[in-house]
Amino acid sequence: MINSWYRGRIIILFLAAVMVLPCCRKSPADGSLPSGDGGTPTQKKDDTVLTNVYRGTVLNLPEEYGGTYMYKLETTIPGMDRELGTVTVYAEDGEGGGHAVTWSPDSGIVGDTEVPIPEGQQYCAGAFEGNLFRYATAQIEGEPPVEDSVVLNINCLDLETGEHTMSANLRPLFSTADSAQYGLWVSSLAVDTDGDLWLATSDEVLVLSENFQHIASFTDIYNTPRKLTAAPDETVWLTNRDRILIFDKKNRNAPQTISMPEKTLRVLFCDKQEDGEVYDFCYATETGVYGAKRTDGTVEPSLLMSYQNSGMDGKEAVLAEAFDTENLLFVENREYVLYRASEDVDISSLRVIQAACAFNLDTSYGTFGFTTRIVEFNKAHPDCRVILKDYSIYNTDANPYGGTTRLLIDMVNGVYQPDIVFCKTRGGINKPEEAAVAEQLVSKGLYRDLSPYLKTDDKVNRETVFGAVQRFFSTENGGMWGIAPCFQFETLIAPSELLERYASGAAAKGGWTLTELLDYAEALPDDVYLMGTLSQQSAENYILGPDGYAAFIDSEAGEAHFDSPEFLRWLRFYSSLPENTDAAKRLSPVGGWQSLATVPYYYENKVALCWTRCINGFSDYLEWEETFGGHDYTVIGFPASGHGGTSLTCDSAMVMTSFCRDPDLAWELIRDLMTESFASINSCPTLKEKSRAYVAQFLDHGEYWVVYYTNWERGRRQGYAEDGIYPKQEDLKEPGYVLIETWEKYDRYVELLDKKLGYPMTESMHADVTDIVREEISAFAAGVGTAEGCAKKIQSRVSIWLAEHK
Repeated sequence: MINSWYRGRIIILFLAAVMVLPCCRKSPADGSLPSGDGGTPTQKKDDTVLTNVYRGTVLNLPEEYGGTYMYKLETTIPGMDRELGTVTVYAEDGEGGGHAVTWSPDSGIVGDTEVPIPEGQQYCAGAFEGNLFRYATAQIEGEPPVEDSVVLNINCLDLETGEHTMSANLRPLFSTADSAQYGLWVSSLAVDTDGDLWLATSDEVLVLSENFQHIASFTDIYNTPRKLTAAPDETVWLTNRDRILIFDKKNRNAPQTISMPEKTLRVLFCDKQEDGEVYDFCYATETGVYGAKRTDGTVEPSLLMSYQNSGMDGKEAVLAEAFDTENLLFVENREYVLYRASEDVDISSLRVIQAACAFNLDTSYGTFGFTTRIVEFNKAHPDCRVILKDYSIYNTDANPYGGTTRLLIDMVNGVYQPDIVFCKTRGGINKPEEAAVAEQLVSKGLYRDLSPYLKTDDKVNRETVFGAVQRFFSTENGGMWGIAPCFQFETLIAPSELLERYASGAAAKGGWTLTELLDYAEALPDDVYLMGTLSQQSAENYILGPDGYAAFIDSEAGEAHFDSPEFLRWLRFYSSLPENTDAAKRLSPVGGWQSLATVPYYYENKVALCWTRCINGFSDYLEWEETFGGHDYTVIGFPASGHGGTSLTCDSAMVMTSFCRDPDLAWELIRDLMTESFASINSCPTLKEKSRAYVAQFLDHGEYWVVYYTNWERGRRQGYAEDGIYPKQEDLKEPGYVLIETWEKYDRYVELLDKKLGYPMTESMHADVTDIVREEISAFAAGVGTAEGCAKKIQSRVSIWLAEHK
């Protein structure tokens, strides 16, 4: 059942934001007009036009050059002849030979010059300037990322005459050569307006004359790979996350710094198009290319190219050079692509899906690969268009959840009503504020039931989706408010022998109430510890889980029962625990993480419970086996009523909204992300087929693990059974455990997910109630009042909250 307060709740931050908006049912603030039936507003004209569009043309190089490593393309500055309109780039043939290839948009390849690579050396980085190609080559030792150049040379190739010259070994000129944190490896080379050479490593920027004489050096940790860019005023610029460093060889102090609005990947100095805007510089981010003006030390950006509107995947492309602001050269999927400014695109005749999120899809673990798939989806559906609106741009240090608030306000007021919303749910490291979008969509019924699609789809259906996920997304009428390609979960496991002896009822049911858990704890012998390093600091999370207090609320009646004997018993148990983890370690020999000192307690049934989190699916599940040294264990879960108490978390929940304009197309996108995104094989895949296929890569090859212990921690060493012979426990020369993967174990994992784990998100505990309980319990644990007084305060405050949120 959907909790009564859950159905009507509005989080505090959302209320505070909405209350300042007068007459929220008036026409939307963006000027769009409401529809005649009071439902979805008519889409405003601006939403039907894509601006900042560029069209790409691939520089078709010979097929044998297609295998050039991406990093070699990224670390080369192409030559741009703006009068002839030609581009000269570096490429390598199948034998590893270097080539300087000149390409014309009208005539294709118009020049191909061999680039000499000294024997025993590798190409590092280079820059074309006029007829000259200067490039670094090195003889290296070690493997990435710690590559160390034993010999480092600068080569100069005259593309007209073919003349090739090479410097002596330049390694001695680098002051950081012997102490470089990541080894000495030149990953960027630039030529300034004086013809001097700039070489960048991860620790140093070195300036040499044309004759390779030392001019200046700047030492610091500048990260890698380098992106040096020569400016018109003899300085050289370097991107460094959310800032740009400006190096001046005549001033050897620390480089000047420009603070940027967001992470900057590349900076260029672009000629303006005729009658175009003049910018001080241009720069690329993860979402587009901008022209920038500097006013009083502040950068004022103007969007030139939108990657999304141009059908480009920003993660797969690197801005390399530019003819001008309207002709930009990228390295994309091992190819050079020239993008040219194009006219705006009217998409009013296309089937459009508006998708929204309040967090960065590219940095979230569960949604990694989403933006790439959306780009591919658009390319595969020329009559459709998915437009992604990222509200995370409203997140700031002062208001880290500003995007969540803004998205909720826009949806409620009809300013923006997306067809699909990507959400996080509570649990794990996700804060309640991050889960507000999903919870509000569900509590207000602003979702479209996905269960009809699961009845008819051949890939995403009731048989192919793990039962745990179906339970998590379920509604009280058997529907599905959303779905996700992957998930995580946390739970409690216990040695089956101890459960059968001291909590036989719970062991038989596969789940327990708080009373049964406390009975179990009190019945344990003196030499058996309930859990490793248990304290007041960790008890709520490790014993109750994220929703344990929900057992004290009758959701149907809207009543609280925090004055019950069971809750008083919990308070007394809680107050008996050490104050924090450090205190617990002093009082208990059992650590929270297994080490050489604590392993015997786990292996000899002296630890009764273990909190665990499953992030990596079957791989993590296998580790549970060795927690108790191979003893049979039970996934008992957190104490709960009516279910097993194992909670799920999704970083990639997809909700089709109730105001979705094209549900069939929206489902097609959701289905695509479920089956084709990287998230679908990341973490714990939702689809059984994806999970099994991923496990098969390792399980069918005789793989096993030796879990071993040092004085400090637990580690794992991989092995392969030759001729099917696995090592035995007695063969180990160190404390540990042999962990063998089998399909029988995998089948038990599938059965666990299908039949036992997970409960509806709608039964989760409201964050407001949790805060009330925590506040009062903390005061009680600090010595304020009695257990009865604490329970009475909680009962009163929660009852008032429930009455206000019916």
